[in-house]
Amino acid sequence: MSKNVRFYWAVRGIPQTRLAEVLGLQPSSLSMKLAGRTAWSVADLVKTADFLQAKPEELMDDVMVNQVEARYKKAPEPVGAGASCVQYFVMPWNEGCPRPDSNRQPAD
Repeated sequence: MSKNVRFYWAVRGIPQTRLAEVLGLQPSSLSMKLAGRTAWSVADLVKTADFLQAKPEELMDDVMVNQVEARYKKAPEPVGAGASCVQYFVMPWNEGCPRPDSNRQPAD
């Protein structure tokens, strides 16, 4: 739920402190809720949904936020020297790449 609340307030451009005021909470208490350290009450859920112009069930359903996150998550691309021959701990070397213990000489 916290991901959804963050998403909605970011989209609407609302500061976190304003949401804390609406809920009658200190900003630190809202941060604890958003971090999952404190549970959301039904009353806080309803107030938050009204304030963010969303339905309570939209704030509780992670499907939309997960779809948005998945769209922007990419596997990190290898960078640096030898990036095309990424080496893993589970195999001694990648096929097509020089063995780490080889002393390859330039082709004449």
